[in-house]
Formats: sequence, C-alpha cells, structure tokens
Amino acid sequence: MLKRKKYKKIFILVLLSTVFLFYFTKSFSHFKLNANIRLFHIVHEENQIRVLARTPLAYLIADKLGSIQEDGLPSPAPFSTNLVIDGILNHKLDSDQLRNNPKGLAKFFADALIIKIGEQKLNPVIGRVVAYPINKQKPFSKLTEAEDSFKGEVYNSKYEEAFIGDTIIDIELIYPIQDDVKKFSIQSLLNPNLPKQEETANLIIDHYNKKPNIHRITGLLNQPVIITNSALKAFFTFVVNGFKHILEGYDHILFILCLIVGAQNLTSLFWRITGFTVGHSITISFGFFNIIPNYVWFIPFIETTIALTIIYAAFLALFGKEHKNIILVTGLIGLLHGFGFSFILSEILSIDSANLWESLLGFNVGVELGQLLIAIIVWPCLLIISRILPRYIVHIKWAILIPCIFIASIWFGERTIQLISSI
Repeated sequence: MLKRKKYKKIFILVLLSTVFLFYFTKSFSHFKLNANIRLFHIVHEENQIRVLARTPLAYLIADKLGSIQEDGLPSPAPFSTNLVIDGILNHKLDSDQLRNNPKGLAKFFADALIIKIGEQKLNPVIGRVVAYPINKQKPFSKLTEAEDSFKGEVYNSKYEEAFIGDTIIDIELIYPIQDDVKKFSIQSLLNPNLPKQEETANLIIDHYNKKPNIHRITGLLNQPVIITNSALKAFFTFVVNGFKHILEGYDHILFILCLIVGAQNLTSLFWRITGFTVGHSITISFGFFNIIPNYVWFIPFIETTIALTIIYAAFLALFGKEHKNIILVTGLIGLLHGFGFSFILSEILSIDSANLWESLLGFNVGVELGQLLIAIIVWPCLLIISRILPRYIVHIKWAILIPCIFIASIWFGERTIQLISSI
C-alpha cells in the first residue's frame, strides 16, 4: 500500500512537470534558421552621419497589402506582385517598379528609422538604394564591403524576380548635423507582423572610433537604443545576447538541468559544468570559423544529437550513476552544443568583422552567466529539499527527469525527420 502511494505521488509529479515543461518548450527549438538579420553601419563624417543599412525587404512591405479584390486576393503590397502557387498566395518582387522608384521603397525605411541626438530628431536624406536576391548579395560586415555593395544597378537585370522573403535591400540614409556626435539613440517603427520578428538580430556598427564598436540588439528596435562610443557597452550587448540565448534555448536548459540533478555533490557539479563549458567554448569558435563540415545535413545532425544528449544525461541522473570520466563526457557533449551556439553567431558576424574576438568573448561570457544562474537556482533547491524532506528528493528528481526524457524524445523524432529530409 505504501509503495502504491509512493508511485502515485511520483506519477502525479511527473505528469505535472511534463505538462509544465512541454507547454514552455513545445513551440521552441534551439536553432533560429531564418533571415531575420539587419545591419546598420553608422558613419560619422563632417557635418553629417551616414547610415548604410541592410534589411530583408519583407520588413518594409509585409504589412502593406491592400484591400480584397474581385478575385478574393488582396491587392499587392507596393513593389510586389501576387502569385498563387498550389492554392497558396505568394509575393514576388516587382523589379520594374523598384528600378523606376527605388527611393520610394527606401522612404518606408527612412520614415520608420528614428535617430535622435538628445531630444532632437534628425531628418534623413535618402541616398543610394540597391536590392539583391538572398545569397546573391555582396558582403556587408565591414564598412568597405558595405560601400562596395552600393555600386552597380538598383536591381541587376541578370537577376530573376525573387520572392519578397528572399530579397534583401541596402539603403543609404544621410543625416545632416551641426556638431560632432558621440551619443545618439536609434529606433525603428517598422512592425511587419512577421513570424518570429521579435527574434530579429540587429547589428549596429558605430564607426565613431578608428576601431568600430559593434552593438548587438534583439528585436524590432521599437524602443530607443542608446549608442555611444563606449567599447565596453558594445561588448556588453553581446554578453546580454549570450545570456538570453542560453535562457531561450530550451534544449540547452534541459541538458543543464539533467547535469545538475545528476550531480552527487558540489564537486561533481563543478566538474560537470566545467567539462560542458570547455567543450562548447571550443566549438563556438570552431563552428564560427567554419572548421566544420559544410553540408546541408550538418545543422539538423547537431540538433538531433543534442536531443539525444538530453536523454542520455537524464537516464544517467535517473539511475544515480556517476560516470568515471564525467568531465570528459560532458566536455564531448559540450562540443556538440557549442556548434549550436556558433551557428547563431555566424549568422550575424563574418570572420573578418570588426571586434570579432570581443564579440565572441562577450557572447560566450553571457552563455556562462546563463548556465551559472540555472545552477545557482536549481542546486540549492535540491540541496534544501534533500535535507528538509529527504524522503521526497527521489520524487522530485523523477518529476524533473522523466519530462526531460519525454520532451527530448519528441525533439529527437522531429529532428530525425528533418535530418533524413536534408540528406
């Protein structure tokens, strides 16, 4: 009878934990494989600030579809045409309209980009405008590359008309100023209502100093962001993004949770976290510098194996086994997770980007702080429960680990399908 009550309690705890974890993780996966990236070069010149910006075209016109027509379709957004494929409405670039009026398109961007010095709003003059199909664009990470991207036609006549979601646009805005500007705010009022737009990666590269400062901001920039010539503040934006990334990467959280629950004591916890940290620190750099297989299947492979590592760590913790070479095991697993982190950074930085090592270091520091926060919260709670309510510690561990196995198994199935389809 006592055993039945014990297992009943464990079952209820497991069920509640599964519902809770599944609710918060079902819509999320680690990798953000999209083109939600905007770059801004801020160039300080005599009597003017120039902004050289690159943005996906969808950000400018996705919310500008017209009223419903007789055919039941909305009238096309400016600079686009409608195309129905297999009953699904798609939108393609109207390249002729773009070539005839490039500044008309750029005006959507210029009107929405708010740059202020104190409370004074600067008024932009639209300069050059160039558009590219995605994967045809020129490099844009360095200032010289950004300048070079504006050379040539508004939209090369050799390019086919791309889908709106597969088109990027480079825009030059010129802001007349009176005095030298060391501090300003930047804000964007664009709200295209796109999926995952809150995950937009904004890279703001301020060229006030000889060595430019890179600021990495996530979101639509719908709130003013203060930009100064402080290298420390720029570094801190990458720390914040690394911190957010670990807390938003639910597969990483589940793995760290399993590591913590499986630790027999504080020494074990230390070596587990240390091994994982060393491992992913190495491959954050390796993956970023492309010292990895350059195949379509590689990212799905990493995703799939990460799900497996959660299952493995959970079973290890479930049966209370401490691996003899735990630092080696967690180090090897850390190598896999590090590739995941590196994919995020490589989306927004190139190998020859300014402040590359500072950006990598800041991101890595943020990741470590996120891990440390999880350990600081979970480990003391488990320790307190084991001392005050020792008979319930097994129940609690099962309630944490079984849902981790369940959710990771679902991810493993989903990601295996993606892996197979990519081969």
